[in-house]
Amino acid sequence: MRGTDQPDLRRTLGRGDWLRLAYRLGRQAASGVVTLTARGASPEVLVLRRGA
Repeated sequence: MRGTDQPDLRRTLGRGDWLRLAYRLGRQAASGVVTLTARGASPEVLVLRRGA
């Protein structure tokens, strides 16, 4: 990420990994922004808000 000292947390997800990741983030009451990009497609942005 430009201009920040945050780590780059990009990863490639296999079959079923997105569901497990979303479940884990929900259980941990995570908040933040998740950007999903399929190969050759435009990115989709999801915003996770705690307590929403």
